[in-house]
Amino acid sequence: MNKQIINAAMKQSGHYADTTNGILYVSKSFQTNANYYGTNEYNKMNEILATYPDMKIELYAATRKKRLTYEMMEVFIRIMPDAEENFAEYKRVRKMSVAYKSPYKFVEDWFAKQFPYYGQFFVEENGEAKWNVVAAFEKAKEQAEAKKNKTAGKDGETNIKKEEGAAAKKNEAAAKTTETSAEQEEGAAA
Repeated sequence: MNKQIINAAMKQSGHYADTTNGILYVSKSFQTNANYYGTNEYNKMNEILATYPDMKIELYAATRKKRLTYEMMEVFIRIMPDAEENFAEYKRVRKMSVAYKSPYKFVEDWFAKQFPYYGQFFVEENGEAKWNVVAAFEKAKEQAEAKKNKTAGKDGETNIKKEEGAAAKKNEAAAKTTETSAEQEEGAAA
């Protein structure tokens, strides 16, 4: 059963006939309207049940993803490496977010970019999903080290480029001095 297909059908018509499993999924409004004789919903339900008399009717409620709250973000940031630095950045982003049309979306996007591994480390215990803090911490630590190494690499490259640029300028200055000296000697000889 493909949830996307069912959700699309439910939005469009308020019902979905799953013929392989023998279930007619209906929305609450479709079911309410199907109770009244002569409505489109009534006629459609009778048509489906005439074609598939053994079909069961089930009220369909779409499951929604649990929304990540500010509190959840804060707790996660505080248990990760570089917590003070990341939490200060989080506070800054929260303050900046008020300038946007959707402040929550702005903060959520920042959080997803900073911690792409959030939500990936869950362990099933006694039928409950529990956060595997150790695995998340290790992943965060790896990411922080990679970030520091990348920054150090850029600084090192920048310093090398600066040194090369300074050496090139010295060479140009020396070449100009040599050219000027050679021109002065030619002028003196003439």
